[in-house]
Amino acid sequence: MPGLSTGLSAGSPVVVSGFYHELIVELVAIAAVALAVVVGAVAWRRLRGAPRAAVAAEPVARCVVRVAFGAIWVFDGILQAQASMPLAMVPQVVAPAASTSPGWVQAMVNWGGNLWNQHPISVPASAVWIQLGIGIWLLVAPRGWWSRAAGLVSLAWSVLVWALGEAFGGIFAPGLSWLTGAPGGVVFYAVAGLLVALPLTAWTPRLGRRLLAIYGSFLVAMALLQAWPGRGSWQGAGRHTTGNLTATLQTMAGNSQPHWLASLIAASARGVGAHGGAVNLVVVVLMTTSGVLLLTGRRTSVRAGVGVLVALTLVDWVIVQDMGFWGGVGTDPNSMLPQAILVVVGALALRAAPSEAPARVPRLAPLVTSAASLVAVGVLVVGSVPALAASVAPAASPVLAEAAGGAARALDRPVPAPVAARMTSGSALLVEVGHCGARTTWEVRIAASAAARWPTTVLVRGGCASLTVPAGFVRVSGPARDAGSILVIHHGRERAAVEVRGPHSSALRSSYATVLVDALVSSAR
Repeated sequence: MPGLSTGLSAGSPVVVSGFYHELIVELVAIAAVALAVVVGAVAWRRLRGAPRAAVAAEPVARCVVRVAFGAIWVFDGILQAQASMPLAMVPQVVAPAASTSPGWVQAMVNWGGNLWNQHPISVPASAVWIQLGIGIWLLVAPRGWWSRAAGLVSLAWSVLVWALGEAFGGIFAPGLSWLTGAPGGVVFYAVAGLLVALPLTAWTPRLGRRLLAIYGSFLVAMALLQAWPGRGSWQGAGRHTTGNLTATLQTMAGNSQPHWLASLIAASARGVGAHGGAVNLVVVVLMTTSGVLLLTGRRTSVRAGVGVLVALTLVDWVIVQDMGFWGGVGTDPNSMLPQAILVVVGALALRAAPSEAPARVPRLAPLVTSAASLVAVGVLVVGSVPALAASVAPAASPVLAEAAGGAARALDRPVPAPVAARMTSGSALLVEVGHCGARTTWEVRIAASAAARWPTTVLVRGGCASLTVPAGFVRVSGPARDAGSILVIHHGRERAAVEVRGPHSSALRSSYATVLVDALVSSAR
């Protein structure tokens, strides 16, 4: 998708080393926060004591959803710390998810993707700590408002990731399929967060029936979509066309993964390719049967429906979704595992209402819960601040220029006197971009007065580029890039970064562009 590429290698040593350095620095900050919280907790206990408390017992179903999704969030945070994430996350994960979505979805995803690309150290590091913080918070807070707050934060972050990172799970794009991940794995994280945010008194058999009924209806709808003709679901591997499921399996088989898993997926691709219609029929029947059984709300029927669905989701998770995290850019276990957990939680909630008898908890449990939750909040804050700062930063990270061809330096040299005399704030340049024998012109305005020196920033109006370039006759040559890409300007022995922003011109794709700052125009223009 246009606008979501930096043009840098995913293994750029400059960016990768900077990314891990950022994680280490933030880990030290988190350790300092944890130490301060522990010291404060000890002091609080000495001053106020810690009387034994009697609280309502946490329902088993709630405990399962809280611990399971807490562990998944921690796992996701660890996946975000992979070396390929800073530069490969957007072009290989985010852009494909939004490539066939409507323009307004692509615009939202472009904003988030460009933020990630322009700050490939601070923003990816923030994602690591935010997800680790949410996971830790869910795990350490079993009850009370600390636990409910963790659910709300999990819900909010899930919705944000679902919109910007998964393009709403592809629900607005053609080819939607439950088997391959629709409506997005993280939307089920949001459901889990909402469940954790509910008060303990809400965990009754009625909640379980509602949860199973909603999911059963969703599953029947997805089965109908899977059975709909003309969408590629009934095709295998023909001479001229390949079915959607076969194509997905062939792609997954090529991922970097254990040999046994690659062989299993490749064999499955051959089987589906030869019997695509029969496989889809079995899938549709199993999905419909499970959904109807869950809709009944009867415990015997629900148990059968849960058993069929869990088996189907696990097979799909391993073979079709490739467990979600192989290949070096996997960010989560995809959608099947979260769905299986939620269905089991719904079935557990049917069993009995929570006991009204208070549970005796260890004397220090409330204090430990509060302290651990404060540490988790500290992890979230440490992770969020760099991302928030990046979102309002006026320029891209200078590490991009260093990774592209060397550290960017200020081009601090006198310009010719006739040119310098007109270099004032608001002055304009003409930038010509040549491609395939044609030329396109954008207007460039100097953002700040540069007196008799090179301007520190010039902004291309019309969506071509944001440049840090000298005025005068400076030529920039290189392969055309999408918005968010980085080129390097060579002016004598000096170098500066070119950050391409705004809409991408399709005429420049796969061509070579020459940017020529060739004239100054009066500020009155």
